[in-house]
Amino acid sequence: MMTQSISIFSTELLRVKNSFALWITVAGSLCIPILLFLTFLTEWQEFVPGVGENPWDDYLVRAANGCCFFAQITIVFIIGLIVNIEHDANGWKHIFVLPISKSSSYINKLSIIMLALVFFLSIYFISTLLFGVYLGYTRPELAFLQHVPNWWNLSAFILRFFVATLGIIAFQFWISFRLRNLAASMTIGMLGIAMGLLLKNWEYISYFPYSAPFLMLNYDTNQSEFFQLYHWNSICWFIFITALSFTDFTRRFNGF
Repeated sequence: MMTQSISIFSTELLRVKNSFALWITVAGSLCIPILLFLTFLTEWQEFVPGVGENPWDDYLVRAANGCCFFAQITIVFIIGLIVNIEHDANGWKHIFVLPISKSSSYINKLSIIMLALVFFLSIYFISTLLFGVYLGYTRPELAFLQHVPNWWNLSAFILRFFVATLGIIAFQFWISFRLRNLAASMTIGMLGIAMGLLLKNWEYISYFPYSAPFLMLNYDTNQSEFFQLYHWNSICWFIFITALSFTDFTRRFNGF
């Protein structure tokens, strides 16, 4: 059983590897780091740190803000494209006649999506750090090579951001396999993101899953609690929506 599950997961990975979703993941993860690098490279005089300041702090906060804005848009596209592989080729029919359970199919698809997010965040921040090192060589006035990044703050942000996107992932995954129209599922996701941004200052915005990444803007490293209310809400949404969509997928969904 375990061997079969690994084999199915490997097959899913291969299909995604040969799809447009992989290129969107890579391109999306490099977009903001490249723009940030070019900004620092061409307008470096504006970013020269003061005496005793660590240039990595400002640089990584800017990178984190870019992630808060851009990553969830990429997530919506990635989920839509991965699930649409089955819609385009009537692949659900072929999957459901295989000697594997619907629950395994669901878990494998969701796992691929989670892995894509990890892949996105890895490329995003590794490239950001590499560009920072290169800036240290080309623009020594920026003093990147005289300091080191705060690894704890960076690691904590990545973990917190991952948790903040869980609610979005759960919603988009359910919408994407329920709607055959790729444009429709992406439109719903983009509307959710727009509402999350526009209502960011609303009193109860912490309960709206699409707002969580925006609430991490200007990442605060001095928070008294590791997870904030919107993180816990994101976890709760993920558990609740995943339970509903899992039931829907395994009991009612037939690929149409």
